[in-house]
Amino acid sequence: MNKNEIIDYLIDHTQKEIEILRQSEKEDIKSVSEEQNNENRFENTIEEEVQLITNQNMVLEDLNQRLKSLSSIQRDVVHTTVSKGTLVKLNTGLLLVMSAFPPVKIGDLQVTGISTQSPIYQKMEGLKKGAEFHLTGHKAAYVLLDIA
Repeated sequence: MNKNEIIDYLIDHTQKEIEILRQSEKEDIKSVSEEQNNENRFENTIEEEVQLITNQNMVLEDLNQRLKSLSSIQRDVVHTTVSKGTLVKLNTGLLLVMSAFPPVKIGDLQVTGISTQSPIYQKMEGLKKGAEFHLTGHKAAYVLLDIA
């Protein structure tokens, strides 16, 4: 699977997560509205629901930002060093440099998003294929197997 296919998959995956969260949020708002109309409601239940909706909004904002970042990656740029928008194959897995996101399984692959502020990116920035580096406090070496 090449970089563009991975980005397409991640965009589609993120859009699906957004849609699921929006649907869940609609159902939660409906539930709060129904509870407010119910004379047997408990205040803490409504407060819990409102907190849940607030938390979902924060996750939704993060997902929208991820989608924006994924969509802004310049796909026609050929990377020879690690920089923003680079898909990095390490001896430990695949990293997409743009914004942080948890590991996403794509077939046999697992891709994790890292931000340009992350310690691992700070160590990799500007390195070329074949380079090796260590993170502070880690004995294991990281090897850049490929860059796309």
